[in-house]
Amino acid sequence: MRLAGVNSHSRRMRTEARIAEELVLRLKALVHMRTLLERTGAPAEEIERRTAEINRVRLRLAQLVRESAEDYGSAA
Repeated sequence: MRLAGVNSHSRRMRTEARIAEELVLRLKALVHMRTLLERTGAPAEEIERRTAEINRVRLRLAQLVRESAEDYGSAA
């Protein structure tokens, strides 16, 4: 017998994991892009835009991990 709450919780965890993976990939791409811009002497404004986006993605990833940990703790 399956519990409906377990199935929806499992589905939500998979969704959150997928979102986290996408955020990590985006973060890596942004860091690589910023490094490339720095090496090629791009304007400071362009580098600052990438840095700001990196910080936004990092914050979103941290928020997602924190929320997932809270959800996991309440499910245990």
